[in-house]
Amino acid sequence: MASALGSDALGSDMLGSENRLSSVSMVLGGYSGGFELVEGAHDEALERFFLLGKKNSPRLLLPVNKSLLLPATNGFLVGRRFAGFIPLFVRMSALIGGPFTRYCSEYSLVSKKQSLSPIRQLLSEVLKRNDFQIALRFSFGRPNGKTVAMAISNDGEILCYAKIGSESVTSGLVSHESMVLQKFEETNIPMIIPRRLYSGTWKSGHDVLVTEPIKLKPLPEDASCAHEAIYSLTTFSSTQVSQLSKSLYWADLNERVGEAIKAIDESNGLMNSALAHIDKKWGQCSTTFGISHGDWTRANTGLVDGQVAGLDWERCLLLAPLGLDIAHFSISDNITRSLSRTINVDEVLTKVQEHTKNARSMEITDECLILLALLEMVIRFKSAGRAKIRAKDSKFEVALQSALTKWSI
Repeated sequence: MASALGSDALGSDMLGSENRLSSVSMVLGGYSGGFELVEGAHDEALERFFLLGKKNSPRLLLPVNKSLLLPATNGFLVGRRFAGFIPLFVRMSALIGGPFTRYCSEYSLVSKKQSLSPIRQLLSEVLKRNDFQIALRFSFGRPNGKTVAMAISNDGEILCYAKIGSESVTSGLVSHESMVLQKFEETNIPMIIPRRLYSGTWKSGHDVLVTEPIKLKPLPEDASCAHEAIYSLTTFSSTQVSQLSKSLYWADLNERVGEAIKAIDESNGLMNSALAHIDKKWGQCSTTFGISHGDWTRANTGLVDGQVAGLDWERCLLLAPLGLDIAHFSISDNITRSLSRTINVDEVLTKVQEHTKNARSMEITDECLILLALLEMVIRFKSAGRAKIRAKDSKFEVALQSALTKWSI
């Protein structure tokens, strides 16, 4: 997942909040100069958007065509309960103004040199059409905080998504997902996945992946169908049975912990303690290793005509312990469905036990799977430091320490 890109990191959080608008301008301008995102409606605008987010910290750019607000919002926030309120908030902001403009106002992309924005040129070439509007989602301050662009037709049909890298970490994630999707296209995997329309580089060598949209229905409450599907995928091909401490996954995990510690330029006793505890208690246990999605959550899966579909394969591992995705899913559910700001590892354990009871070749315990899943997330946040993305981890490190304390007795 290495990248030959430099350290410009235009889409990352290293720029600070005061420069994020210029960062957005560069994304729209294909990471080349001469493009500016300015407040207000301008006659010479190449693109116009409603910008949502705090000042200089945008989260969404939505089309100014109000009839497209709901499909664009749902396209980015499928299944989220608050998604339907965003179009109403945008309309109120445009109508009332005043304090609402702090969080939503109209912006224009302008340039003195070009008649089309590079991102429109890219999507037009892929789609073989230009009758669409563009929307963008930003994830500043997150360890996988790449930009996602959407092309949406004038009648509200989502035409494609484009994931755009901006520095070594996010470009590596984009190119890795492209590789994974290509690999899956060559086999008949037991799951629906996005179809690639284009993958490669654009403009200044930044990685981009364009895929067809998948119209998902949310998972049912128990999500058992998703867990069955990920088990089927894990054991689909290229599986190995090995002791945890002698597995390729364990060697890779140790290497990534070392890289994460280097990224933050300090010792981190928690990650090393977690490795030592897991190795001592479960290192000699054998289990099945196979494909892992890596970010298995309700937001990244759903149903298409009753069949499970999976999105966002950028964190996919080709050899990981059977059940690791279930632990990750349960941790994510605990975060999104709890009123608490912390992860309750006892509640997570109960959920994992429900979902792994029918798993085969499981000598490592559910506690081990949860520790591994939490450690994976801590590594993810720490490793963001390689691109100087100031990703704040307010939950996973605390939960990992809590789980180690509980299960080391």
